[in-house]
Amino acid sequence: MPTHRPSRMARKRILFVIPPGYGHCLPLIPLAWALKTAGHEVFVATCGVSAALAVRSGLMTVNVAQQADLPAVFKRHSGSFHEPISNPDVGDSNHVVSGDNVFTAVGGLMLPGLHRLAEEWEPDLIIHAPHATAAPLVASKLGIPFVFHSIGIAHTPDSMWGSYVHTHQTSELHDVAICRPATWIDFAPPSLRPQSLGGILMRYIPYQGAELTDLSFFEAPTSDTITVTFGTVAPLVEGLGRMQRMINVLKNVNARFLILHCSSEGKTLEPLPPNISSSSWVPMGKALMGSRALIHHGGPGALFAALDAGLPQLVMPCGADQPYNAEALRRRGAAIVVETGFPDEATVERLLHDTELKHRVGDLRDEMHCMPAPTDIAPVIAGFAK
Repeated sequence: MPTHRPSRMARKRILFVIPPGYGHCLPLIPLAWALKTAGHEVFVATCGVSAALAVRSGLMTVNVAQQADLPAVFKRHSGSFHEPISNPDVGDSNHVVSGDNVFTAVGGLMLPGLHRLAEEWEPDLIIHAPHATAAPLVASKLGIPFVFHSIGIAHTPDSMWGSYVHTHQTSELHDVAICRPATWIDFAPPSLRPQSLGGILMRYIPYQGAELTDLSFFEAPTSDTITVTFGTVAPLVEGLGRMQRMINVLKNVNARFLILHCSSEGKTLEPLPPNISSSSWVPMGKALMGSRALIHHGGPGALFAALDAGLPQLVMPCGADQPYNAEALRRRGAAIVVETGFPDEATVERLLHDTELKHRVGDLRDEMHCMPAPTDIAPVIAGFAK
């Protein structure tokens, strides 16, 4: 009996371009796997920590800046992590980034390798994370359609446009005119935006890597637990001083806390109070399975993981997209926001006892879970390939 053989033309080569960073790499992996399981060839072009993350996820990966001294770049541009990005709600597509920032610098390091890979592998479509500044340049130079894959509420093509247009890399590509993306992917539940910004909605899937889990993990907790993290970037560029000050607040709260400090310097936080335990890093989805709430910095990875789990959030934004994220949650009534300083004990305890906050968080979780999954939109995205 004859079997159906798909047309060779149906199989597309799709290249994901991702800058270094947990929060930049992990959100793109579900769509990469959705496209791969749909029969397409998928490669990831990245560098730094993202290279190891992509490899561990099972995706074929190319380190396009293998010789780059990324820690030195991060240190030199540490102030970039606090610079606010453009507000996507005001349509500021002409926002100018003044000089280099950390991601234009990293993009410059990725550019030669990415350009070579794209020329030799000839992808039919490029999908890139917001801060992968080399991706739209290479795509425009080689005439490859590309898709902007947001990683958070504030990341839209307009809000990031200045990073692509106003950078020294444009001249390195012979003054190529930067094209607009064919489309873009938006994680934000519609009620978190004042107005629709035109992206293709896709449900956030909490992929944060993997580790072996012991059976004891599933034992019912004996008390309330609140997870606390300030992300992976702040410990790298600032150390753990902010986390230590947070511990001084939490030690007097009648609850248990799990600190995810994301640092090799965790010993500096010891000795910990009896109600606080710590870990360098645990996949956020796993950490939140045993939690009642999340305290965090406002990064999109933590924000969406908590929304997916239906947990109340206390947000303490510092810079970049974090203030925008915090305000979006506060406007929806889905988080407590502390704009400056540190919360008092009563504010932290409110996370466990505010029933109205829990109700609004549950509504937002249900809205997000009704959004199309990566497997639903994979055929649509593949349709933009040349």
